[in-house]
Amino acid sequence: MKKSGWVAGLVLGVVAILVAWPAQVSAAYFIHAASVDSLARATDSLRIADSLDNARYLASRVVENYLVKSVMPGTCINVSGNAVVLALPDSAQIEDMKHRKGEENFYMMADDANWYFTQARAFANGQGVRVVESPERYIRFGTNSSALLFDKHAKASPGWLVILFRPDGMPKIINAVDIQTEYPKYFADKDK
Repeated sequence: MKKSGWVAGLVLGVVAILVAWPAQVSAAYFIHAASVDSLARATDSLRIADSLDNARYLASRVVENYLVKSVMPGTCINVSGNAVVLALPDSAQIEDMKHRKGEENFYMMADDANWYFTQARAFANGQGVRVVESPERYIRFGTNSSALLFDKHAKASPGWLVILFRPDGMPKIINAVDIQTEYPKYFADKDK
């Protein structure tokens, strides 16, 4: 009798699995489908965020997004002659970034930016070009034909800016990481 009880139990177990299996598979399918749908929505959200971040990044590199028509006297630094301008965020921009990005993210971003700025400063000094660090909100670039007034607080500003400048051309905003490739291209263009 023991053997038949064991077999009966096995048969009942197999029958229970076969009966319950389609329901479990259906539930698993719906959970999987919901997860895939959620993942697709999350991926779409990331794509939108990435495209917005990309659009912001591209806008932050367009000089015209920073130009203003006038500033109050005594509120800007004057830059003339070949220069690399290192524009750091001021306290108002720092507080805004902390609020928008979160304090922990801000400090990680600031640490990275400061390290790359140190590298950019060292590279520019090694090239013998004037390095200008701008604590003022406004920068006046004196070109051969006019003056450009640049607002570091423009909506497009990421806070930390590296700007290449020569009087016979437009200033160029670059990423600090790219200074070793952008610097020679920018200053070589004047010879063409």
